[in-house]
Parts: sequence; structure tokens; C-alpha cells
Amino acid sequence: MANNYLDKNSLIYLWGKIKAALAGKSNTDHTHNYAGSSSAGGAANSATKLQTARTIDGVDFNGTSAIAHFGTCSTAAATAAKVVACTGFKLVTGARIIVKFTITNTVANPTLNVNGSGAKAIQYRGSAISAGYLAANRTLEFVYDGSAYQLVGDLDTNTTYAAFKAATASAAGSAGLVPAPAAGKQASYLRGDGAWAVPPDTNTWRGIVNNLTSDSTTDSLSAAQGKELKRLVDNAGAKLVDGFTIPSTATWTQLTADNVASLDPDYLQFDPTLSFPWFTDVTYTCGADDIIEPMFPNGTEGIGLYSRISANKIRVYADSNKNGTAYTVPRCKKG
Repeated sequence: MANNYLDKNSLIYLWGKIKAALAGKSNTDHTHNYAGSSSAGGAANSATKLQTARTIDGVDFNGTSAIAHFGTCSTAAATAAKVVACTGFKLVTGARIIVKFTITNTVANPTLNVNGSGAKAIQYRGSAISAGYLAANRTLEFVYDGSAYQLVGDLDTNTTYAAFKAATASAAGSAGLVPAPAAGKQASYLRGDGAWAVPPDTNTWRGIVNNLTSDSTTDSLSAAQGKELKRLVDNAGAKLVDGFTIPSTATWTQLTADNVASLDPDYLQFDPTLSFPWFTDVTYTCGADDIIEPMFPNGTEGIGLYSRISANKIRVYADSNKNGTAYTVPRCKKG
């Protein structure tokens, strides 16, 4: 049977070969610090640049800093070539840029040049953007489509209503958006000629007279005398009704400045100087709204022209205390 065992010299030779093969090899628990780390498996101390920078929506990104797609345009209003700075921007199809305009553009066919990448037309819905759409304090987003910058989204371009047109002495005005009132015009109104103005004071203020016998042509009647005038007019078609008698024993009460407000609060409207301050109440069949005028006989003195009517009562006024004197009223006018 063949001998399949190694002798001592063969084992020594084999072991030497194994040690030579393992020389310079790491242990199984050996670790290394990767680039940018201060310890094995630790966090990186600083970002490492990408070997090849990438462009994100037209702005270069290499991993060392954040990127932005924003810039401000302060190009003069009458200059069509609008200029914007944006770090790392490249003009490629799909590149986008957000621009805040600080000055309203006033010229047609404006262009946009970002970071010196070249002036390209600015379009809205496939056509050259209107001059005023690039307005001060508007922030707009554009995408480069390979030939022009296209405005993203929509603008409020409603021009349905024209400005209000004022009227003149010879021409009619037209409807439209009214001019804005200036500060301090809060109490004004918009006139037909387009001006904000304070309403003119055309009122004519007149004096007041408190009697029906005044011959003034510039004053107005008081409310009380107006009421009395109405009563007289209403009585113009009055009919005669039964009269009444005031007996000599009737009680007469004097009105004074101190008690008139409580005893007869309306009386001063008709007799403000209290010329006929004494009164007596006569029982009479009538309603509170009836118009009754006692017809005292001619020559009766000391009795006031005004009488007060209430439910089933007529109040007669006199210039003095008439107690002891009887009066007969043959007829009354009823309106």
C-alpha cells in the first residue's frame, strides 16, 4: 500500500509556503478610516466633491455647497436686455430661473441673460411677453426650452374694463374703472367730470316765525304754527255742531313757567309768552282726533284763539282767572 503521509521535512516545507502566502495580509477584525473620517466608521469631517459635477435644472452641483435658482433683475425699464446673476447657472434645455424684478419693464421684446450665458427672448404662451408683465416687485419663474425663456404659469391679464371716461359739456362719458381717491378724500364723491369733490352745500337756511300773522317772506313757520295752519285748512270745510256753556263756577287753573311742562306740555308751542295762561276743561262729546273750534260770540274778550281737544273734553284758555263769569258758546265748527 502506498505511503500517503508527509514526513517531517515535507511538513516543514509546506508550513513555510503557507506563511509566505499570508505575509502582509490583514486580520479579519481589521478596519480602515475612509476619506474624510477621523476614525474607522466615523462621520466625514467635510463633504467630498463629486468627481464629476452635475447640472440640476441648469445650475452646477458638485457636492460642496447648496445651489439656488434665484436672482434679482434691476435692469433699467427702457433696456430690453434684462440681466440676472445666479451662481453656477448654465444655459441648457430645461434650465430654470426664478427672477424678482425691481423695475417695471417698458420696452417690447425683452430678453433675459443669466450669468452671461447669452440673451434669450422671454415668452409668455409661446409669444413675446408684453412689456408691462415684467413688473416691479413681481417674482416670476422661467424655463429655457432650447431657444427662449418661457414664463411658468399664468398672469392676471384681465383687461375687460377700461378706465372711467369723464363727461364734458359737449361729450358723454363712459363706464369703467373709476380713478382712485387720494388720501383725505374719504368724504368726497366722484363727479361726472372725473374729479373727487365735496358735495356742495345748497341748503338755504331760513328763520322761524311762531305766528300765522307774520308778513315775512324769508322765514318759515314753526312746527306748531304749521300744525295750526293745517287745522285751519282742514276746518275750511267744517260743519257747525252744538256749542257748550262754561258756568261761572268753573275752576280756572293758571299755567306758569314752573308748571306748564307738567300740566300742559304742548301749550308753549302755541303761546310761548303765556299770554293766555288760565284754562278750564269743558266736558264735550268728541274724540281726541276731532277738529273742534269753539265759536265764541263777537266781542268776547280775554279768551284765547287756541283750544285743546282731547277725548270728551275741550280746554279753553283765557288771559286771566274767569271764575265768576259764565260763557255761552252757541256753535262749534267741526272739521
